[in-house]
Amino acid sequence: MQRRTLCARLWRTAVTRLDAPSGLCGASSRFLFPCEADLGPGAPPQPFSLSPTPTSVSYGEEEIQQERALYADEELSERGTGDTSGGAPKGRAHDLGDGAVAAPVDLLQPLNLFGKLYPESIAQTLREQATAKNFQFPIWSTLGGYIRFGLAVLPEGGSGIQLQIQSKRTVELFNIQQSNYKFSTTTNTFQDILKDLRRQSKLLLPRDIGGRYLNFKFEVYIRNHWSFTDLQKVCPLWIKNYHLELLSDSVKKSEKLNFIAVPMVQMHAPIINFPSIPYSPNTMQYSSMNVNANMHNHSIFYNISQLENSSRYTRNRDISKQLIMLNSCGKRYSSVMTFRMFEYCYQYFFNYEDPSVWITESRLKMLGGQVINKPRFSSVEAQKLYSSQKSLSTVQRPLLCDSDKREEGVVPPPFVECVCDEIVTLYNSEQTDVHNLVYKMALNMYSESFSYLRNKSPRKQYNDQYVF
Repeated sequence: MQRRTLCARLWRTAVTRLDAPSGLCGASSRFLFPCEADLGPGAPPQPFSLSPTPTSVSYGEEEIQQERALYADEELSERGTGDTSGGAPKGRAHDLGDGAVAAPVDLLQPLNLFGKLYPESIAQTLREQATAKNFQFPIWSTLGGYIRFGLAVLPEGGSGIQLQIQSKRTVELFNIQQSNYKFSTTTNTFQDILKDLRRQSKLLLPRDIGGRYLNFKFEVYIRNHWSFTDLQKVCPLWIKNYHLELLSDSVKKSEKLNFIAVPMVQMHAPIINFPSIPYSPNTMQYSSMNVNANMHNHSIFYNISQLENSSRYTRNRDISKQLIMLNSCGKRYSSVMTFRMFEYCYQYFFNYEDPSVWITESRLKMLGGQVINKPRFSSVEAQKLYSSQKSLSTVQRPLLCDSDKREEGVVPPPFVECVCDEIVTLYNSEQTDVHNLVYKMALNMYSESFSYLRNKSPRKQYNDQYVF
């Protein structure tokens, strides 16, 4: 009887584990290959949804970057707090839904520019000030906060609210109506204003050539430079000087001295304080330090617009989006490697709008896969035209793509690169017969790394004195 009971318990435990969701299988499940039966015969890879502004920067500032992107839009919609007006605020009733009663202004919860609520001890003071000055939008921030969003506080807007903080100093908060934020008919709710602020803040974040946000401390130094605003408006992409040699590119002769030097020594990052001096490459040099100084402890940054072949990095892509190139373990490649892979994908008609997965030749053999040496085409029509011409001619030549003169019907060569002084041969997963397996495996690991970054607690703290 005891033996029968024990067997029954073991059977229930086994069934429970088999029925458990894959996400509950433990950390070791990350390294298990998905069964091909799960994908189905010939099934395409499952669509993968990315967050709006995934930063996943490999320097350790993920939490800070995510904090910028986590607005309280959903929280506002759950509370039903609408906004008041477009253009000049007129005190219009809030949109709380059909049959709802509009809340008075003094009951609205004050928010910062990221949509986060202020604590009640501060919120009460802000509500009283909003009522006294008839502010219709309970959005408040410091002068530096507005600067980070590309805004400025107007002199005619009056003084702000003085608040005592823990460090025994006073900070001043200003309402958004005291800034030069341009209200319009398209920004007449809290949701619209927060989305518009989010869009503006993204435009002011420097990115590398792969579209990823720069290291937070690099960003602080670059944005602190008085030439940043004008160069950022031309192109939001930035590059280090030693990456130029890897990409066989160079800086324009007139711009070689116009760099931004970021020190790599142990020191505090400066406080952002943008001067309002217009940038003019013909009249001023904005190098951050003496050219003859020792550059071994500095990273030199140039804007893409300062390069000889600047259009190379901006054409055939949306520079506001990241290029996501993953290895078979779901890890992202460096910015230089990512951009080279993008050029390869564009030349041979591989997908680069969605995450692209790459696999080494040795890894492919380990999985029992093979390379599919098939010609690549931009469309089905181009493939049919190629096939029809092939049947009529004994000598087949590649066709030229109508849009940009790329060659149709070419078998892509392997992607050969030197990584850490070793020659590595890579293949796009679309070139292999295990594409579905590799693609799903890589995206699962990539998404799990995002889940870890978003859910880990306690939040990692950063020290500005560390070498970066």
